[in-house]
Amino acid sequence: MCAPLSAILLSLISLYLYLWRIRISSNLNIFVPEEQIKRLAQIIDYQGMRSPIIVSNQSGFITKGHGRLEALKSLGWEKAPVDFQDYENDAQEYADIIADNEIARWATTDLAMVNAEMLDLGPDLDIDMLGIKDFTIEPVDAFLHLFCFS
Repeated sequence: MCAPLSAILLSLISLYLYLWRIRISSNLNIFVPEEQIKRLAQIIDYQGMRSPIIVSNQSGFITKGHGRLEALKSLGWEKAPVDFQDYENDAQEYADIIADNEIARWATTDLAMVNAEMLDLGPDLDIDMLGIKDFTIEPVDAFLHLFCFS
């Protein structure tokens, strides 16, 4: 069982040492597309850092947050919130690294509902901050069928 998050601030330079260690001491190489890093940087700049970078106490590897690290670097941040986690063994740590990216692929977003809900948020919402690639706002009549009117 993992402990609750209690992040500390670490310099980005020290975090790159954790990233470097994973690349030279294993066959695992986390690739984050440049387009994703740019969008993530925009979102972090807009709303701040909402999730810390996770580093394993056992291996010293970054297990979650490879993209956040690159995004923070592009924004010129010098420090990032980091949480150190314990794993029972190497297999559990490896599974966490892979699952962090792969489980997210299972999710779907109801884009029609997002369009409908945007009406309540008004013009202040920057749709790029939703993180949805190639999202476009649909005309109101395209999603009126989602609501029941008496």
